[in-house]
Amino acid sequence: MARYSAKGVKKGIKIEEWTFKPCGEKMEEKMEEKMLEVSKLGVDNEADLAAFTTEIASKLLLSGIKPLDSSKSLTGADCKK
Repeated sequence: MARYSAKGVKKGIKIEEWTFKPCGEKMEEKMEEKMLEVSKLGVDNEADLAAFTTEIASKLLLSGIKPLDSSKSLTGADCKK
């Protein structure tokens, strides 16, 4: 896992890159998977969720980032089966 910071990014935003080695069916492809996790300090409420969506998520989606339908924990756990 690697942590990044970017110039011009507000404090309280965390960017982590996770790398998963190939496993299971993906062993044949022999490609590592990379996952970015972007989080922001806040409270679990609608106002902070809206701020995260506006300030971060919408910009990532516009840049071509594709969200996954599972968490990094589930992705990593798949290799242990």
